[in-house]
Amino acid sequence: MSERVCIHSIFFIDMLPEILRWLKQILAKVSLINDRLDKLEENQNNIQKNKLEISEVLHDFIALSLKTNEELQNFDKGLKNKDFFRRNGKYFFT
Repeated sequence: MSERVCIHSIFFIDMLPEILRWLKQILAKVSLINDRLDKLEENQNNIQKNKLEISEVLHDFIALSLKTNEELQNFDKGLKNKDFFRRNGKYFFT
């Protein structure tokens, strides 16, 4: 029985460098996958932030209650007028 254990031990010791090489390859691939997942998560977070910002801008635009193109043009002209901007700026930027 001790011969059998000795043969298995010798076989394991001989295979150890190959096993370590495989483990290093697996670790390198897992690390690469992890890096890719981190980048995907970062991109997903950026997309969510952009969607939120767009939603807020749309909400603010809708809150202006400009129903016609003429109202929008008048509003645009008003923004160029300092008095109009001062009167309404507080509302727009709060």
